[in-house]
Amino acid sequence: MKHTPVKCVVTENVADIPEEKPKMVSVQVSGLRVDAVLAKTYNLSREKSLALFVAGKVYVNGRLCENNSKLLKLGDTVNARGFGKFTVAGEPRETRKGKLALEIAVYM
Repeated sequence: MKHTPVKCVVTENVADIPEEKPKMVSVQVSGLRVDAVLAKTYNLSREKSLALFVAGKVYVNGRLCENNSKLLKLGDTVNARGFGKFTVAGEPRETRKGKLALEIAVYM
């Protein structure tokens, strides 16, 4: 485990805390594999997304994911170090050509 310094400040007004607003993105993938969704979300090649898994930079629901063929479910959160975080926000639906259309909430 790496050590990350954290600074905490007591605040009296909850409105002072910034809230993350996700940007909704639609992607079409052939399957719900985490490497495919990651590649489409961040416009990467499958090879570059695989390199993130090898380097240990991909986390699914807060846990390190070394299995690039793990299947995602509705509500799963994926964090790719150096790229950002996204959540599978919409139920997958099939397109006319047989691909899956997903709604992804991307946090900037």
